[in-house]
Amino acid sequence: MIATTRPTTRKSSRMAPRRRLALIAVTGAFLAVFAAGDSCTAALRGLAEGGLVSDFEIVDTGGTKFQMSKAAGSTVVFLFWTPSTKMSQKAIQAFQKFAKEYKGQDVEFLAIRETVEKDKPEGDAFSAPGQPARVLPDVGRVVFGKFGVIVMPSTCVVSPDGRLAKYIPLYDDRYPILLAAAIQLAEGKIDEEQWQKIEHPVNIHVDPATARARRISNLADKYFKRRNWDLAAQTYTKALKLKEDYGAAWWGLGKSLLQQNKPKEAAAAFEKIGDQPALRREALLGLGIAQRRLGKIEEAKKLLEQVTHLPPPDGRAHYELGLIAEMQKNEKLALTHYRKALSVIYRND
Repeated sequence: MIATTRPTTRKSSRMAPRRRLALIAVTGAFLAVFAAGDSCTAALRGLAEGGLVSDFEIVDTGGTKFQMSKAAGSTVVFLFWTPSTKMSQKAIQAFQKFAKEYKGQDVEFLAIRETVEKDKPEGDAFSAPGQPARVLPDVGRVVFGKFGVIVMPSTCVVSPDGRLAKYIPLYDDRYPILLAAAIQLAEGKIDEEQWQKIEHPVNIHVDPATARARRISNLADKYFKRRNWDLAAQTYTKALKLKEDYGAAWWGLGKSLLQQNKPKEAAAAFEKIGDQPALRREALLGLGIAQRRLGKIEEAKKLLEQVTHLPPPDGRAHYELGLIAEMQKNEKLALTHYRKALSVIYRND
């Protein structure tokens, strides 16, 4: 037998073909997600609002079975969650409070807990039997699949006729307001127009210039979704001539310029957003992407790392950090960031 030894030549900085292909696949997936923007969540959900929920059975932590078809005539509220993330923990606490407040009414609250075979659902305080809302371990994400839920936490409100009335993704300070309104919608106490006003409250005291800038910026958003980057950029610019400090238009302009491969101009647009809290994450992310494309790697890393520390988790920042690590020949770190990026899509953690 001839002994084989590894050559002593310098290790190649190129990745193995199989791993390289894996990174390319991840890259392609995230280019699609980033281009889709906020619409990607809706695209990934399998059950549309108004759709009929198919029948299923599931058992709670106390051993009691729930069957969807037998809940006809009642409003059922599902929270899809996992005890492993802080956002889900906040959501389940708010959800339990709602269940307590609605006790005695014809509304059932079910907390569908992501569970694998080795999990012990009774092992965390949020899943102990006797809670106002029943906790039902979903081994293998069967019920998750029925609703097409991808991110956690997610809330689905089913009307008495068995149809999905509303889907509420994630959790924030407005969750109690939205959940209360979604239940009213399912019960027929408010209509879709009233829901829209609650979901997207409009300040009636907006000055005329801001109102017009908003309308033009919304038109630019439509051009952006149609991938007409040049026309979108022109339209965002028109909005900014009316209201120079309109952050949403600066954000849209920056995104449009990035799509046109104009990172220098895009960076200037993102910097104009300033410290507006509602757009801080997007400003940091956009600026980080622009700086990476300009070759300012260390500055880009600092900006993107700031995004990863802002709740909720953002897969796009990890994706960009993965690209940077790949550029720096750090295969292990690149794969780590790509995995984190993908985990946000499927678990939001």
